Amino acid sequence: ELQVDAAAPSATAPAAPAVDAGMAAAPASVPSRARPRWRRPRLLAGALIVMLLGLGLAMSLHDPSIGAEYDLRAGDLDAGRGDTAGLLRLAFAAERAADTGRARELLLQVAELDTRSPVAPALLAMQSYGNPPELERWAALAKSRVRDETPAYTRLLVELARHLRDNGDRARQLQDAMLDLRPNAWRLHHALAHHHLARRAFGKALTAYRNVPLDELGPGVVVYVLGDRASLGDADAVEAELDAGRLRGAPMLETYVRARLAYTRGRYADAIAAADRSVALADAARAYDNATKMAELGALSAYVSGSADTGERFAHLLPRCGELQRICRARTLGFLAVVAMRAGERELAARYLADAFGIATHDWEQAALQMAALQFGIASPRTTEDIAGKLGSQSDYAGNAELLRAWQALADGDRDTAARRLERARVEGVMDTYFAEYALLLGARLGERVAPCRVDPPFPNSLRITACAEVAGNRG
Repeated sequence: ELQVDAAAPSATAPAAPAVDAGMAAAPASVPSRARPRWRRPRLLAGALIVMLLGLGLAMSLHDPSIGAEYDLRAGDLDAGRGDTAGLLRLAFAAERAADTGRARELLLQVAELDTRSPVAPALLAMQSYGNPPELERWAALAKSRVRDETPAYTRLLVELARHLRDNGDRARQLQDAMLDLRPNAWRLHHALAHHHLARRAFGKALTAYRNVPLDELGPGVVVYVLGDRASLGDADAVEAELDAGRLRGAPMLETYVRARLAYTRGRYADAIAAADRSVALADAARAYDNATKMAELGALSAYVSGSADTGERFAHLLPRCGELQRICRARTLGFLAVVAMRAGERELAARYLADAFGIATHDWEQAALQMAALQFGIASPRTTEDIAGKLGSQSDYAGNAELLRAWQALADGDRDTAARRLERARVEGVMDTYFAEYALLLGARLGERVAPCRVDPPFPNSLRITACAEVAGNRG
């Protein structure tokens, strides 16, 4: 991937003769042997191949690759410093090695040192998806650096950073446009899988994941591709990849994928044990961002299995989330509120829930927290109507507002209204959203016979695990 700038090779090949010697008439006094008639086409074809290879080499040398993730090239950077390209290569290499902390530090360094290029701020915005204020700050900085001379692909990257939080049609259109220009940008194919996951189109998501080339990824990305593939029905294939040595050089990550496999197969004790081993390995390697995800999987597995140390696990997870990982903090506080309420500690549960609302900025996060309040009878600092009224009309939220109102009706003791609103939520499409599990649970509470449900993959909106646990008769 590392290449150096060089001048295009000189086109000094001798010109082909105008007439093939084998096709000309030989002098009468000199016997001749005609050359095979197929030789010229073969020579021309060979010359064409050499020319195309030379052209490709010249183009790659003239505009060398910076990172295969987005198929970024040197010409995309609009750099103001000579070391920008090298630092970005190091950042991508750190990310592929699962050293997300070092990758971020390198991007921060580039953003500070090179005050002209918008690329590092755009990438930092994408890394800050779970922290909307940070995302918006970096996206605004990237936008402020766009100039008339900024390349088209870089402009699309900046716009994607600005619209990433929307997770809607605009972001998808930008990704499609970028793939039109750079069809080998594997992270955009990875984003397509997440696009389908967000709409619970699990079959399409699995197809997209299978199209992500594992051989081109670093272990830090392979781990999450394999984990989600296991959740989506590819568990046997994922296990075969591990057994063949796919992550043999990264035991921390391999152990985490095996924890995901155990979770998918319902072997929760094994999932907890493997998650704990991966956390220990991550802590030893000071890979704290990875350790947080691994510890969260252990806590979620503990909740699903009804483990006695569930509350302790979430309490230990909270400081791991840190101040910047707001989504992690909000859902962990939500689980702590649920666990406290199940233990009869109403005031503590209300405090945890209020703290969660204080940092939850996404509409779906607030809706999930309010759903937990209604499900467990926790005092909420917000009103259901206020939250329901702010849910958008896009497909991700279809029927969610009516479902919240249905739960509120049940909490108010009005079962008939709850049943009517639940049916309306189903008609609007709630079963195709990440609140479908709450609809199943509400139906069960209203006396319907419902089939057991499972939450896998365990993200996003992990709080819905509590709904399936109650349907199964295990309330954590």
